[in-house]
Amino acid sequence: MKVERNIRIDAPPQRVYDVVMDPGRLKDWVTIHDHLEDAPSGSLKQGSKLTQSLRLAGRKFKVRWTVVENDPCKRVVWEGHGPVGSHARVMYEFGDSSNHESTDFHYTNWAASPAMAWRVSLKKSWNTRCRNSKPLPNNRYSSIKWLIFLTRNAGKSTRA
Repeated sequence: MKVERNIRIDAPPQRVYDVVMDPGRLKDWVTIHDHLEDAPSGSLKQGSKLTQSLRLAGRKFKVRWTVVENDPCKRVVWEGHGPVGSHARVMYEFGDSSNHESTDFHYTNWAASPAMAWRVSLKKSWNTRCRNSKPLPNNRYSSIKWLIFLTRNAGKSTRA
């Protein structure tokens, strides 16, 4: 899964960079931030590690981040590992098209988990087996049919 956002921030790139690299400020701008488990004091640098507790859809989970690239006021990349083998890569880019008056901030987040890949694979198998039948509506009944399919076909090859 990939999410990208662009925004112009009315602050110079140095100020935006300072906020992004201050773990104590994550609560001010990361909407799913819950708290920090551990983090270095002061600004993050290349190689810095921190553990962040996030809350999404009412559920808490932890991500262990490492700053893998740090080109101050230009580009920063964090890589993270979370629950059940999930991983993420976040890139922050700081553009300056206004002579240090504002920042053209570009955010990219790539996230993946083995569970997501497993589900996509199973859905593909389901669609292959049912290609001649009408698609089920996306409701509780289709979830039950999906569960029946999985339990009946556990351990069987689902290749097309």
